[in-house]
Amino acid sequence: PAAQAISKAHPGMKLGGVVRERCADILRGNPWISHLHIVPNKPSMHDLAALSRALRANDYQAAMDMQGLFLSGLMTRLSGAPVRMGWDRNRECNRIFLTHPIVPGRDSDQRGDLHEVDALYGFANILGIDAPRADFPSQSYLAADGAEQAAAWLSELPKPRIALNVGASRAYKRWPTAN
Repeated sequence: PAAQAISKAHPGMKLGGVVRERCADILRGNPWISHLHIVPNKPSMHDLAALSRALRANDYQAAMDMQGLFLSGLMTRLSGAPVRMGWDRNRECNRIFLTHPIVPGRDSDQRGDLHEVDALYGFANILGIDAPRADFPSQSYLAADGAEQAAAWLSELPKPRIALNVGASRAYKRWPTAN
């Protein structure tokens, strides 16, 4: 949704994305991303050098570290972009690669229950874009390839059906045990 908000506000702007192979399907086919740079899950120095060449060939004017990790911060630096924005927190020392650590993150004065999409909209806000908050826009391209397979699988399950993903790597992403 953040990529969509940025692209809609600036039609014709080239918006690239960098993602590891294991997560590439999340961004592959996203109509709001002009070019997807896919790196191995555990990139070697050779992989990082190739990524740097590919990013610099695209002449990106700004890079946004929307992950906040050491590797994602390094990738912003490898891009050659003169402006490198990211979260205002210093997780895994990623801040050393940023020229503008200005996007309010979880360690700022924000509520702990802020949805991840709302947090990522902070990147659009920093660019002066008022991103929608009421309903997240549909990302139908995500399920396009597996829609038939999912429908067949679901048809075999008894009704009513409820699906929950209650676990996560960070406490603020987890469904409270009391619920």
